[in-house]
Amino acid sequence: MLASIIRAARLRRQRRRAYQELAALDDRLLEDIGLCRYELVEHCARLWR
Repeated sequence: MLASIIRAARLRRQRRRAYQELAALDDRLLEDIGLCRYELVEHCARLWR
C-alpha cells in the first residue's frame, strides 16, 4: 500500500513537471510541436488518463 502511494506521488510530480515545462515554452515553440497555449491543460489531461 505504501509503495502504491509513493508511486502515485511520483507520477503526479512527473506530470506536474511536464506541464510546467510545456507552460514555460513560448508560443512559437508550442506551435512548432502542434500545441496552442490554451490547449495545454486539455492536452496534458488526455496524456494522463
